Amino acid sequence: MRVLPRYLLDVWDHLRAFVLAGGIALLAAYLVNVMGATISPWAYFIVFVVLGLHAAAFYAWEEQYAEATRLQREAERMPGPKLAIQFEPGDTRYTTFHSGDEWTHVGIRNDGERRATHVRLTLQDVEPPVPKSLGKGFLFNRSEEFDINPTGGGPPNLVPVLSQRQVHNPPGYHRTIHTRRPGVLQPTSRLRMVLRLSAAEGTAEPLALEF
Repeated sequence: MRVLPRYLLDVWDHLRAFVLAGGIALLAAYLVNVMGATISPWAYFIVFVVLGLHAAAFYAWEEQYAEATRLQREAERMPGPKLAIQFEPGDTRYTTFHSGDEWTHVGIRNDGERRATHVRLTLQDVEPPVPKSLGKGFLFNRSEEFDINPTGGGPPNLVPVLSQRQVHNPPGYHRTIHTRRPGVLQPTSRLRMVLRLSAAEGTAEPLALEF
C-alpha cells in the first residue's frame, strides 16, 4: 500500500513545475477576462511552457543542491585522513633489485576514512649533505604531488627513494636519491635520510632511514 503514495509523490515532484505554470496561466487568463481584454491561446501556451521550464530548472537545481549539501555534511563528519610512512627492512616489497641496483622503497599509508589530497613526500634531511635534493619531493606515479585513498587493510603505496650499487674502488656504495632532482652521492659507508610526508589535511611523523 506504500507504493502508490510514493509513486504519486514522485510524479508530483516531476510535474509540480508545470502545475505551477498552469496555475499562473489560469490566473493570467482570469485577470485578462476581468479586464475585458482578449489574448491568443498561443500566448497562454507560451506562458505555460516558459514558466514551466523555468520552474522545472529551479526545482532540479534545488534538488541537486540539497543532495550536494547532504553529501558534504556527511563527508565533514567522517574522520579525516591518517597518514604514515613505513619501512620494513626484511620485507621484499620494500627492497627490490633491478639491473644490479638495489632499490629501496617506503610505504605510504592512509589509515583514515577520507582521501588525503596534495600529498608530498620530501627529503627533510640527509647526511652526508646533498643540497640539490634537500627539500625536494620524491615521485609517486611520476608526480611530486598526489592523492592517497584510504588503504584500509590493503598494501601501502610504495615510493622509490633510493638506489644503490656496491663498488670496490674506493669501497662503498654508489647511491642515488630519487627526488625530483636526483642527488648522487660519492661512495660512502654511511647514509642517513629523514623523509617528511605532508598533505593538505596534515602531516605524518618523519621517517629516518640509515644505510
